[in-house]
Amino acid sequence: MTESTSESKKRDTFSDLELHIQRLFTNEGAARNTADQVLTALGEAAQRLPGQLGTALKMMGEFVQEFTNVKGVQIQLQSFRVLDLQIETLREADVPIKQGLPVGRIDSMHLGEKIHFQVGVGEGVKDLHMTIIQGMSLIIDLGFLGKQTVPVQGSAKVTRDAKGELVVVATTRIPGIELPVSVNVPLRNIVDEIRKQRK
Repeated sequence: MTESTSESKKRDTFSDLELHIQRLFTNEGAARNTADQVLTALGEAAQRLPGQLGTALKMMGEFVQEFTNVKGVQIQLQSFRVLDLQIETLREADVPIKQGLPVGRIDSMHLGEKIHFQVGVGEGVKDLHMTIIQGMSLIIDLGFLGKQTVPVQGSAKVTRDAKGELVVVATTRIPGIELPVSVNVPLRNIVDEIRKQRK
């Protein structure tokens, strides 16, 4: 089947953007990316890609904006679709959640001194995919049985809540509960705690 003109233009746009990202960062070294550089690249990509992909890239730009002026954050834009963040804080911290469970409740999301995750976007997807690699866990209050720490790793997503704010939705298995449990944590709450631990 012959490729349509619109499909060909879209493919060329993707290729051009990938090359643009490489030129923007390769010479200076990915480890020295700044939030401003990443925001500029995402903004340009979002303008050139209409529809859901462009909207998702704008959301990624908002995600990066939350981390602007936060010390200890290393941002690497691996391509116009994949963002890598590594964060070092001076102390561990907890983001309150207070979510009920069939047995006990989730007290908070615990943030380690080293946090590492990636955020990506696929064509036609309105939410951002998130891969949690290191530094996030849930503190479970089991009443008289005490508290338990459950690591959160693997797939999550970044979406918007009813107020339009960005939230991290993480799903994990908790010992003693048959079905996976999802928690919604406002991104701004996570960033605020990280900022506090850098002071």
